[in-house]
Amino acid sequence: MILLEANQCLLFGGIPLTDWLQAIGAIIAIIAVIYGWSQLRKDSKEKQTQIDTLTALAKETALQTQEMIEGNRLQIEHLKKYEEHIEIIKSSNQREAEKRESEIQLRISEVKPKFNLEETKKYLDGKYFELSSNMTFVVEGFKFTFKNLGEKAKIIDVEEMGLNSFIININPNFGEEIEKMKTFTIVLKPDSSTFSMEDCNLKFKLTYEDILGNVYFQIITGTYKKNNFTISYPKLQIEQS
Repeated sequence: MILLEANQCLLFGGIPLTDWLQAIGAIIAIIAVIYGWSQLRKDSKEKQTQIDTLTALAKETALQTQEMIEGNRLQIEHLKKYEEHIEIIKSSNQREAEKRESEIQLRISEVKPKFNLEETKKYLDGKYFELSSNMTFVVEGFKFTFKNLGEKAKIIDVEEMGLNSFIININPNFGEEIEKMKTFTIVLKPDSSTFSMEDCNLKFKLTYEDILGNVYFQIITGTYKKNNFTISYPKLQIEQS
């Protein structure tokens, strides 16, 4: 027994086996701790790297988002300024158009002719008579005298608009200019051999143009029985509709 214990002491360097086992266990535990710590550190580094990567990506995304927001804001401001600029141009163009229209209308009013019906007579056997009789007789023609109270005009047409049929003569001729305060005459002769004042209801249109080429018309209506002929106010041809 004593020999066995001595051999055990010699076999393990004089250290009991239990102590060797405890020492080995402690070494293994230390190694396990060191390995575990190193793994944990390695995992921590990888996680930190991932965290750093995600953080950098988040920062970059946030920066891009901010840049996009700023870009959109600048674009909206640019569009707003562009719309304001367009409105300014439209307003300016409208003012210019209104100014031009006003100038055109002023110019038209400055050169606008206007004919007044000065005199109406009946024409019988080569003579003119005042329309004061209610008698019924054969009439050779009807004479109207007009005075230009406006500016220079050129007579274009005389159109009979009633149910009667007339031969129309004008003095001066069509196409000749009528100066301001000058007169001209229109003679209407029935194209039938007999014509009664009782049946005569006249309506005809006088068309002319100013020095700018604007075309006007005036309507003359009335009956010889009542001697109540009137002439309308001048209108531009385009206003007729």
